[in-house]
Amino acid sequence: MASGINQAVLPRMLRVIKKAATVHKVENLIKNRTSFLISNLFNKTKVIGSPPVFMVETASVCNLHCPCCASGAGMIKRNKPFVDSTLLYNLVDELYENLWMILFWNQGEPFLHPDLFKMIRYASDRRIYTQVSTNGHFLQNYEKIFKSGLDELIISLDGATKETYEIYRVGGDFDKVVRDTANLMKQKKERKIQLPHVTLQFVISRQNEHEIKAVETLARQLGVDELIYKTMEITTDKAGLTFLPENKKYRRYQKNPENWFRKNDGKNCSELWSQPVLNSDGTLGVCCFDKQAFFKPGNYEAGRFIKQWHGTEWTDIREKVRMYKGSIHPCNRCSATLNLNYRSKTFS
Repeated sequence: MASGINQAVLPRMLRVIKKAATVHKVENLIKNRTSFLISNLFNKTKVIGSPPVFMVETASVCNLHCPCCASGAGMIKRNKPFVDSTLLYNLVDELYENLWMILFWNQGEPFLHPDLFKMIRYASDRRIYTQVSTNGHFLQNYEKIFKSGLDELIISLDGATKETYEIYRVGGDFDKVVRDTANLMKQKKERKIQLPHVTLQFVISRQNEHEIKAVETLARQLGVDELIYKTMEITTDKAGLTFLPENKKYRRYQKNPENWFRKNDGKNCSELWSQPVLNSDGTLGVCCFDKQAFFKPGNYEAGRFIKQWHGTEWTDIREKVRMYKGSIHPCNRCSATLNLNYRSKTFS
């Protein structure tokens, strides 16, 4: 959601509208966006309604060790590695009338959660668009995937060859991801199953930018529904800088991130109005860019999220970000307003 309307996200928006749209949700979305615009216009925090999107970190641990990922690099220290499914059920019960979409990921690998498909089914049955992003190493149980009601499955494959893929996806198995993706699509098409919409995601780095055309060929061979090219969020140390693409049009940043800071334009951050996070340990996050929970709006309390959303802690955070986002962590290096999705290619 952070990247706004572009070639890569517009088709997804249309699918979300088809699945989730109701009068209540439209009214809430108008209230939410209007309050954000009013806040910018009058330079004062005002929030009406509830968030249209929620991110649920089903797992904060991962089977891979990708160097620019906070989880893969061992930077995430949650008290619990897997979210309590009861928290998700309570959250859905409270917000489903106004909630358009739930993103079942954040910093870990969602498929490691034993109750992932039950949680997806619970949300999907209440007309919420469900989306999961995975590294693709746990796709073997096709039956559970198909029966869960999952609307979109994003599979990360950051290379068209084994050698390139495994530079960044440390501990990953290229052949396994390719084989299991192909088998998933074969089952889906043979059984004439419409969902989930399967998106192959190619995160562009210096190591794989020469394979952009080759991965499109591979995506066609696998039979996926869509291919999205995504720019990479990198760390600012020397290791992270080695993944910055040479071609500027594939970069999320205008300069090397060691010298790049987000400009404080004196405006409120849209993320703080639209997409909160439920972390694996039950704490709430203001957005997915606050990976290590620098801001602390509190723990999720069943049936009380709306009060928390409009409460003092969240209001103070929004005010602080508005005033100081160019100088405070993690806002000073946040890439929410930059080009997250370079482009997409639809095959179905």
